[in-house]
Amino acid sequence: FHFDQEGNFEKFVAQRYKDVDEHAEPMEWTVSSNKTEVRDGVRIPVELEATWKLEELDWTWLKLKIGAVNYKTN
Repeated sequence: FHFDQEGNFEKFVAQRYKDVDEHAEPMEWTVSSNKTEVRDGVRIPVELEATWKLEELDWTWLKLKIGAVNYKTN
């Protein structure tokens, strides 16, 4: 997990299996925050991208925008 000087989430990087076949190898997978906002008093990333680092290129397969957040209490 990576955070900036103010403690905002920047990204996390993991080794994950992109494929499910028996010869699959773990590959670098990154989720990066492009925008952070305060929602109901909590600072959260609201625009993110998920990217596989492939041999030939970086493949961003998901761009996510969070429109609303509902917090539950017990």
